Amino acid sequence: MTDVNHLALLGRYCGPSTLKHGIPKADAFWVRPIDNYLSVNVLPDDLGVEEGLAQIRKILAKKRFGANPNGRFAVFNAGRVVQYVRKYGNVDVRIKHMPSPDDPTHAGIAPAERYDENVWYKSTRTVARLLSRILRENPDSVYPVR
Repeated sequence: MTDVNHLALLGRYCGPSTLKHGIPKADAFWVRPIDNYLSVNVLPDDLGVEEGLAQIRKILAKKRFGANPNGRFAVFNAGRVVQYVRKYGNVDVRIKHMPSPDDPTHAGIAPAERYDENVWYKSTRTVARLLSRILRENPDSVYPVR
């Protein structure tokens, strides 16, 4: 596991039930209680966004991850996420690249420190709300699954 380069673009699939008017709501970014991070994918830096998302779609399909065609991909700049969450949520986050044989693009976003359960829950919810806010401010960063 290594930190993701702050220039990297990250993508997260958001299902139709987590969208409002095509923009992901905060619940699209909630960390499940069984997880320690929010799963995202690092878009290959040698490809454009559309080509990178096409590669991510192929990886998800091989993993038998059911990406609904009515879902969306949220795309973020890693460095902007770190700065935005620190500035507006007072939470430090880390983005770690965690590749696996079936998903070389897998990464995770999590608060930089593991806190007690209540603080952890509050911190991850703050991150989720801020990720949703970034997308409301930048709707061009939301792409159809196709």
